[in-house]
Amino acid sequence: MEAQTGSDGNSYDAAILDTSMGPMYYYNQGDTRWSSYLYGGSDPMQQYGCGPTAAAMLISSFTNDGEAITPVTIADWSSANGYYAPQSGSYHSLIPSVLTAYGFQVESVTDHSPQNAASLLSSGHILVALMGKGSLTQNGHFVLITKLLPDGNVSIADPNSFANSTCEWELPLLMGELKKVYDSGAPLWAVSMAASNSSLS
Repeated sequence: MEAQTGSDGNSYDAAILDTSMGPMYYYNQGDTRWSSYLYGGSDPMQQYGCGPTAAAMLISSFTNDGEAITPVTIADWSSANGYYAPQSGSYHSLIPSVLTAYGFQVESVTDHSPQNAASLLSSGHILVALMGKGSLTQNGHFVLITKLLPDGNVSIADPNSFANSTCEWELPLLMGELKKVYDSGAPLWAVSMAASNSSLS
């Protein structure tokens, strides 16, 4: 479901991205610090670790009193709590479960219109998106949609590509490429630090 070819083998230990919730650490599943770590004892993070990597960016940046939580920490949590899917990466339920466990407010977004996504980003949310075949993946891949930009485009944090995380994306394109799955709140979740009054219809 989320197997990816790993990135360029760099270490991104100093990369910070600007988001609607504030500065966020960038993690890459192909980072030399953990690319070969076996998720679930079997599957390399470089190929199967986008779920834990995406979650770790949020958790390290906005909770846990600033203590660094690496993708390996979240991969181990996922395995221990039943969210690791052998040869597929992570069950979709990992996203709401692990983020809620670490203190986030997580709500499924059923209105996938660009207008609704823009409204959520403008009100201080980050969106976790499960992408289908298209610009970012050939099968399935978790990314963070991090900020609405002044020109109406958005920035993202792609656990498999730092390059993708440093350029602008058209929101209608991303909403159109969401994976067509609807379990556990997928394919789109709105994440914030507290209960929001926003309508996520």
